[in-house]
Amino acid sequence: MYKVFINDNSLSFSKYSVSGSTEEWAYKGKEQLWSLVGKLQEPSENLDYTILCIDVEKAWKEFCSLFTIIEAAGGLVKNPEDELLMIYRLGKWDLPKGKMEEGETAMESALREVQEECGIPEPKVKGERLTMYHTYKQDGEFILKKTYWFEMYLKAETELTPQKEEDIEWAVWASRGEVREYLNNTYASIRWLLKPFT
Repeated sequence: MYKVFINDNSLSFSKYSVSGSTEEWAYKGKEQLWSLVGKLQEPSENLDYTILCIDVEKAWKEFCSLFTIIEAAGGLVKNPEDELLMIYRLGKWDLPKGKMEEGETAMESALREVQEECGIPEPKVKGERLTMYHTYKQDGEFILKKTYWFEMYLKAETELTPQKEEDIEWAVWASRGEVREYLNNTYASIRWLLKPFT
């Protein structure tokens, strides 16, 4: 199954019904996909559509062909108190992440972004958590961003320094209760990613 976030809405590609879907459709080709992308870009209350398809890989490949693909990586970083590293940027709570640079592996990129955006020494990587997708429009171009997320940890509490030139106002260690509070002001993709933590 694939799941892509479009604004605060989502579109899943699956062989079977997905729990919590707002609506489901049988796959009918690129024109249908483009129509759904347009619908999900409109302001709404967290719509979660599902495309039911026999060949999920084929349908997903056709969906991806509608976009320019950009790869990024980020970290879900915990400290010894089991608190999660979160950043506040452009009016919303988020996690440290950014575009991969040429020649970098996803893990190298995730480590670099965490270090640059929060001013901490190199954390230890536990492993890759998942890959997440979201779309947006930039300079008239439709982008599909593929973000690799890695679980990381620090052995000792570290002072955080937000990267102001990247519009990061705060970098904080958040307890589970604080994470639940911050998720009221974040992106749908981050709420979905952090469900297991809350």
